[in-house]
Amino acid sequence: LHPLTLIKGIQDNAVNRNEVRDNNLIRSEVQATPADTQTTASSTAITVPYKLPAPVQVMKQKDALAIVNMMQSVTEPGGTATLAAIDGYRVAGKTGTAHRTNPNGGYYDDQYRTSFVGIAPASTPRLVVGIMVEDPKLQSYGGLVATPVFHKVMKEALRLYNVPFDKPLSSKENKAVTADAVNDL
Repeated sequence: LHPLTLIKGIQDNAVNRNEVRDNNLIRSEVQATPADTQTTASSTAITVPYKLPAPVQVMKQKDALAIVNMMQSVTEPGGTATLAAIDGYRVAGKTGTAHRTNPNGGYYDDQYRTSFVGIAPASTPRLVVGIMVEDPKLQSYGGLVATPVFHKVMKEALRLYNVPFDKPLSSKENKAVTADAVNDL
């Protein structure tokens, strides 16, 4: 199984049709009718066998944009996930580190589950990638363990989908991160 098979772009999703215009998220529209067949940007027909309910707005647009801005700061200098940053793209995401559950009850003191879930480009989201690592051996922080994997997968997905840059290219990507710089516990 190739890891990119788990990645879906918004344009490939028959359920959500999200648009961002002038940095404003336009509400989702569901365009499915019984046994409706839709053709996506990749010319793959998707059959939706039932009518989907009308979308319901669960949060104000300004609040959603504020959250994305906060999540973007995580991948910028001083954040806990700078290794997730991709040159030329605004990336937003959330790190996670948790003790693994013990099947006998409670939690392990020395075993962790680390994760990073991110979107790119943050200004006009096209892709979402989630990385979860069970019981990493060298580090236990999501910002050090899961973000390098996210970086490689998302960077390749953005290239394969030919997603345009949403920020200027820099001369180098940030690679200098230590465990002391990452504090997501």
